[in-house]
Amino acid sequence: MAVGPGDGTDARPAVRRGVGLVAVEEVALALNVVLLFAWGLLAACVGGRAWGSSLKIGTADALLGLAVVVANALIK
Repeated sequence: MAVGPGDGTDARPAVRRGVGLVAVEEVALALNVVLLFAWGLLAACVGGRAWGSSLKIGTADALLGLAVVVANALIK
């Protein structure tokens, strides 16, 4: 039986390779801003608003999401 890193026999933890937690968090926050825009736009269109008004509402929702992203960055 071979003994080596990552098989539970050594004192060092296994090294994980791939995308870091910070990158995943940034992607999630960006996706949330896009989703806020899309949901705001959809809700306004379903509510009977004109396209121009719907775009403004979607943009306002996205800006609220962007404020959350900025607040998160300032907290860290």
